[in-house]
Order: sequence, then C-alpha cells, then structure tokens
Amino acid sequence: MQKIVLLFWGFIAFKSVRADYDPLTLSKLIDKSELIAQCKVIQLSEGYFEIQVIEILKGSLTTNKIKVEKFQNWTCASRYSDYHIGQVELIFLRKNVYHDYWNILGAGNEGEMPIEKNFLYYEAKYSIGSEKLDSIPLGKGVFWGFQYSLSDVTIGIREYLRDRKTIVALIDKKKIKSYKTKNPFLLRIIKEFENQLG
Repeated sequence: MQKIVLLFWGFIAFKSVRADYDPLTLSKLIDKSELIAQCKVIQLSEGYFEIQVIEILKGSLTTNKIKVEKFQNWTCASRYSDYHIGQVELIFLRKNVYHDYWNILGAGNEGEMPIEKNFLYYEAKYSIGSEKLDSIPLGKGVFWGFQYSLSDVTIGIREYLRDRKTIVALIDKKKIKSYKTKNPFLLRIIKEFENQLG
C-alpha cells in the first residue's frame, strides 16, 4: 500500500511540474540539443520510433539510424500528428544517459518540426507582439505557426551556431539591429531570444 501511495504522489508531482513548463524558444532548442538533424521515420514500436538521419546540423553520430522515445500527448500539449513511417522532420535531441535511445526536447513537443515539400513548419508556442500565427492544415489537424523554406532553416541554424556569441552580446547591449541578416528563420530565433529576455 505504501508503494502505491508513493507512486501516486510522485505522479502528481511530475504532472504539476510538466503543467507549469515554459515552452523552449528556438535559441534554447538549439543550445540545449546534442543533436539537431533532418530525419525520416523508418520504424515504429511501442514507445519509440527509429529515424534515418538525412542531414546533421549540430552534433555527430557514428550511425545514420537511431532510436528515439516517442512524445506522449498530455493535457497541455500534443504532437502535430500521429507517428507514421515516412514522416520527415527536423528533430532536436539529447542522448538518454541511462538507455540506448534519444529524447526529444520540450515538454510541448517543441523538438519535432515537420517537413513537407522542402518547407519546415514551426509551431510557435506563443506569439510575439501583435503577430498572428498562420493556420496550416498538416496531417489530420491544424498546425498553428509559421512556414519556412528548409534551406532558410538549415542556413539560419548554422549561422546562429557560428555567430551565437556575437548575437548574444548584441542582444545584451540592445544593439541586435546592427547584426546583418536577411534569413527569416534566424530573425525568428533572434526575435524569440530578445522577447525571452524581456
């Protein structure tokens, strides 16, 4: 009986922590990831999926196939679509230190961004200022966020990784407007970073 009570309170505490989560901004996703990769879902099993890595933007692997723990829908967040073989996405991962699989970043599934026909769909968890999120039909539902060309995303992430120290210093000094880029995805990264700092 004591084990059941402990399990119950542990579950309640875990749910409380998850319910109060702050969505990860793009800069946090990039900074916290050990691996950022464009990938394709090639196999599904109970609780996990296997991906084939198409292109790595951050990190390194000794193989092009890895196992990832599935995102579990919960009260405050759900995945944009059910998992299915053939899905292509940009994925932000950390290696599980105890098991032979990877974990997706973000309690709101921020670490999985669908890719279709050379476009990436970014589900903004909040809008900044007066911006309006686009309603995009994707999978079996509606996706609220923004569409970016895949090339803008890959170039934007690589530029952010290359110039991160400069970008952070300019944001801190409130001089980010002096940073010259026309890349729309990098501009989104910077905008969220600025907004996060208030």
